[in-house]
Amino acid sequence: MLDSNKGDLEKFEAALLIGNMGEQRLVMLIIFQIPLLYIVSESFYYWVRKIIKRVIKFDGSTEKFNREKIIRSIMRAGGSRDLGEEIVRVVEEKLGDQEEATTMQIRRIILIELEKKNRRDIVDLFLYFDRVVKGRITYETGKFIIIKNGRLFLGRTTRPIKSGELSSIDDVYALLDELDEDLWAGGLRKEYTKRRSRILMDAIRNSPMSEEDKKKAIKLVADFRRKLFERNTT
Repeated sequence: MLDSNKGDLEKFEAALLIGNMGEQRLVMLIIFQIPLLYIVSESFYYWVRKIIKRVIKFDGSTEKFNREKIIRSIMRAGGSRDLGEEIVRVVEEKLGDQEEATTMQIRRIILIELEKKNRRDIVDLFLYFDRVVKGRITYETGKFIIIKNGRLFLGRTTRPIKSGELSSIDDVYALLDELDEDLWAGGLRKEYTKRRSRILMDAIRNSPMSEEDKKKAIKLVADFRRKLFERNTT
């Protein structure tokens, strides 16, 4: 019976693709005899539920919802494609009754789900990227604040902090000093530091700094990474 049900489901999906309404009605009569647990297969699930259509960005502009974009961002942060698929499925489940969703809603769901899965390594990169590139400081369950002008209190030093972290090579010096102090204090593992330094390099490349300053800044980060590697081997 199960094999024939699988065939019916495949036949129904094929009918959806070719648009044969008579075929759809015929198979629908058969498919609803399948137990509910089997009906809610992944393919059928995505057919019957609403999907988010648009995303409202932080600046008020909109873009088409792209589940692949979420998956890629998780993979770039060190997660697997399977993990990305799991997370995006939760996003769609929670927001599927909305035609529009904000980037803040999506961001919060992603961070909360990653915390639930104990993927602090990926969360760390998301939060560091947000602070360095977007100027957002996250404080709990994905909520964040933006500080336009203030001071960041470290251990050995304090430094100015603003909504846009990277506008000059001095900002890069300050961020590298911060990473070094985090390591010294034992508050950041070396593998996290390496990943953060890669984020910093990408941020430099996309910053408004001059090309000459970008080259100098990238060399600073590369030297920092080299010294970090030397610490690991000594």
